[in-house]
Amino acid sequence: MSTPEKPAALPGALSAEVKAIDAIATGEPLPPGAPAAAPAPALEPVDYVAEAADLVEFAYANFVELYPSLEKIYTEPVRKKLAAKAGAVLKKRGWTLDRILDRWGAELGLLMAVQPLVVPTMKAIKADNAAARAAELEAQARLEAEKRGQGASPAAAGDVPPAPPFKMPE
Repeated sequence: MSTPEKPAALPGALSAEVKAIDAIATGEPLPPGAPAAAPAPALEPVDYVAEAADLVEFAYANFVELYPSLEKIYTEPVRKKLAAKAGAVLKKRGWTLDRILDRWGAELGLLMAVQPLVVPTMKAIKADNAAARAAELEAQARLEAEKRGQGASPAAAGDVPPAPPFKMPE
């Protein structure tokens, strides 16, 4: 049975860095001659209201596309007020667009792909339900007419125009 090989010795500079990392991880003082940690870069102040304004404008543009009547409600002064109030929340939570996109970017991408399909899907389901209900009512009327001995209803003979086909918006 063979014995595990001993890892090769690290070069001097790399060995000192590894010892420094180990010391930092365990909370021990840095060994003598360890490289000093680079100072953290200064962070630029965040304009939370501007960040919120970007979010509000993004939401506005997407929802107005779906529901054009919202344009009358979400006027520019209203959107500015929303951005100011949302900016206070972003500041309180320490949220920025970068952090939101880092954490929720994939989910927001999915939302952007699904969003244009919402209204056409709702319309298609409504049309399918209406067609099913109409067919149900027609079958019920035909049965009642047959019970009374009157034969098929005019709608069963094709006098009722079919529902228009659904057209996907571009």
